[in-house]
Amino acid sequence: MPVKTPYGKLILRLSISKHLKIGLRILAPMSRDVVNLVGKTKADIRAVLEGIVDADFRADQIYRWIYQDAVFSFGDMTNLSKSLRARLHREYELIAPKIVETSSSEDGSEKMLFKLEDDTCIETVVMRERDHYTFCLSSQAGCALECTFCATGQFGFVRNLSAAEIIGTFLMMRKTTGKEMPINVVFMGMGEPLLNFEALAESLSLLTDTDGIALPQRRITVSSAGISGGFSRLRKIFPRVKLALSVNSTDENLRDELMPINRKYPLSDLVRELKDLKYDRHNLLTLEYVLIEGVNDSPEEAARLGKLGKTLKAKISIIPFNPVESLQFSSPDNSSIDNFVARIAAGKTPVTVRRSKGSKTSAACGQLSLTHSR
Repeated sequence: MPVKTPYGKLILRLSISKHLKIGLRILAPMSRDVVNLVGKTKADIRAVLEGIVDADFRADQIYRWIYQDAVFSFGDMTNLSKSLRARLHREYELIAPKIVETSSSEDGSEKMLFKLEDDTCIETVVMRERDHYTFCLSSQAGCALECTFCATGQFGFVRNLSAAEIIGTFLMMRKTTGKEMPINVVFMGMGEPLLNFEALAESLSLLTDTDGIALPQRRITVSSAGISGGFSRLRKIFPRVKLALSVNSTDENLRDELMPINRKYPLSDLVRELKDLKYDRHNLLTLEYVLIEGVNDSPEEAARLGKLGKTLKAKISIIPFNPVESLQFSSPDNSSIDNFVARIAAGKTPVTVRRSKGSKTSAACGQLSLTHSR
């Protein structure tokens, strides 16, 4: 039986299909004369509204309306005067990505297609667990890493998302789901988070600000294929945010084939970096491993992966490959998965299996291929 991870049973690595490729434009975020307050910190909003509002507490009220209540209309900010609301409406904006299509699965997961201001599209997933939601966020439109088992990587890179787009996506997802349950956030959607570090850090600051969204760092996980120095840099700023490394092979040559980024940032270098970081039993490093039939499922791989887990004092998350129409890989059967996991567990390394949700609606790990009406 799979064991539930601290942030839920499932974490999705999103992909995008040929159907969405038509709808994506390679454009930089649009410049505007009118300032968008979504994505601004409390200090930013105070500075922007200096001379417009009569005191900092007014700016702070607006900040809370945006981040605590996900309000995107100045007219709905009822503790502000009508004249102030009218002026804010004339001179400022509250712009968030638009949900243009959703698809729900019988298991409670929901995939969402968002359209950004320049018509770039991204996909996200909300997973409803027994006692919390998990929001899987994207940091980029498309991905430049070209991992051979990931449809997003095969699609290619479009552009980075801004902090306003990332946090706006989160706020729209929360507005849709409501507030009845806690939220976990995983940066495991489209893109490589550590290649959009500044926007990632700004988003994490907004997510964890106790005067705003107030999400505990321990409820956030950032997953990366491994960018040298990125994990260390992130840990210094956000020491309680959970880290996950996508491994997928312990053999450098095979990892080169599966994940071309390994040629620039080899696994051996990443291991040395990760060994220098401090962990505790409430904040272990996770080693993610997409298990592909006949490719990386050998007993030798299992033994080396277990040894790597012990070296890094990490827990291992096995993700059986979910078939994607455009890719030639296959998922191992249950017996092969069990044997692989048993070899790791025999070495006393913590290991779990993620049994993907949403497979019947192509919303499982690596399967997203939502077609949208344009």
